[in-house]
Amino acid sequence: MGLLVSTAFNVILVNLSHGSASTFLPLRSAPPSSLHNRLIIAMTNERNIHWVRVKLRVNAPLPSLYPSWDRYVEDCAKG
Repeated sequence: MGLLVSTAFNVILVNLSHGSASTFLPLRSAPPSSLHNRLIIAMTNERNIHWVRVKLRVNAPLPSLYPSWDRYVEDCAKG
Protein backbone atom coordinates (compact mmCIF):
# COMPACT_ATOMS: atom_id res chain seq x y z
CA MET A 1 0.00 0.00 0.00
CA GLY A 2 2.84 2.41 0.82
CA LEU A 3 4.32 2.40 -2.68
CA LEU A 4 0.90 3.01 -4.22
CA VAL A 5 0.06 5.96 -1.95
CA SER A 6 3.51 7.49 -2.29
CA THR A 7 3.44 7.28 -6.09
CA ALA A 8 -0.19 8.35 -6.54
CA PHE A 9 0.16 11.47 -4.39
CA ASN A 10 3.87 12.11 -5.10
CA VAL A 11 4.79 12.21 -1.40
CA ILE A 12 7.22 10.51 0.94
CA LEU A 13 5.18 8.16 3.11
CA VAL A 14 6.55 6.98 6.45
CA ASN A 15 4.92 3.94 8.05
CA LEU A 16 5.56 3.84 11.79
CA SER A 17 3.43 0.80 12.62
CA HIS A 18 4.47 -1.54 15.41
CA GLY A 19 6.98 -4.14 14.26
CA SER A 20 7.69 -2.53 10.90
CA ALA A 21 8.79 0.98 10.11
CA SER A 22 9.54 1.90 6.51
CA THR A 23 9.89 4.92 4.26
CA PHE A 24 8.19 4.80 0.86
CA LEU A 25 9.33 6.99 -2.04
CA PRO A 26 7.43 7.63 -5.29
CA LEU A 27 8.23 5.20 -8.09
CA ARG A 28 7.82 7.60 -11.04
CA SER A 29 9.03 11.05 -10.07
CA ALA A 30 12.50 12.47 -9.68
CA PRO A 31 13.63 12.93 -6.10
CA PRO A 32 13.63 16.48 -4.70
CA SER A 33 16.85 18.39 -4.31
CA SER A 34 16.18 18.40 -0.56
CA LEU A 35 13.62 16.84 1.75
CA HIS A 36 12.35 20.33 2.61
CA ASN A 37 10.88 20.55 -0.90
CA ARG A 38 8.89 17.33 -0.51
CA LEU A 39 5.79 16.56 1.52
CA ILE A 40 6.44 13.86 4.12
CA ILE A 41 3.41 12.08 5.55
CA ALA A 42 3.90 9.83 8.58
CA MET A 43 1.25 7.29 9.56
CA THR A 44 0.80 4.61 12.18
CA ASN A 45 -1.74 1.81 12.43
CA GLU A 46 -3.53 1.68 15.79
CA ARG A 47 -4.87 -1.73 16.84
CA ASN A 48 -4.88 -2.85 13.18
CA ILE A 49 -8.08 -0.84 12.74
CA HIS A 50 -7.28 2.86 12.26
CA TRP A 51 -4.57 4.70 10.35
CA VAL A 52 -3.49 7.82 12.21
CA ARG A 53 -1.32 10.63 10.88
CA VAL A 54 1.74 11.34 13.02
CA LYS A 55 3.52 14.69 13.16
CA LEU A 56 7.29 14.27 12.90
CA ARG A 57 9.70 16.62 14.59
CA VAL A 58 11.85 18.82 12.40
CA ASN A 59 14.90 16.85 11.18
CA ALA A 60 13.57 13.63 12.70
CA PRO A 61 15.37 10.55 11.33
CA LEU A 62 13.35 8.49 8.85
CA PRO A 63 13.13 4.69 8.89
CA SER A 64 14.97 2.71 6.24
CA LEU A 65 13.70 2.66 2.67
CA TYR A 66 11.15 -0.04 1.81
CA PRO A 67 13.24 -2.93 0.40
CA SER A 68 11.14 -3.56 -2.74
CA TRP A 69 11.47 0.04 -3.94
CA ASP A 70 14.61 -0.87 -5.94
CA ARG A 71 12.70 -3.60 -7.76
CA TYR A 72 9.88 -1.39 -9.06
CA VAL A 73 11.32 2.12 -9.34
CA GLU A 74 11.65 3.77 -12.76
CA ASP A 75 15.05 5.19 -13.75
CA CYS A 76 13.83 8.81 -13.60
CA ALA A 77 12.98 8.42 -9.91
CA LYS A 78 16.38 7.06 -8.89
CA GLY A 79 18.04 10.43 -9.17
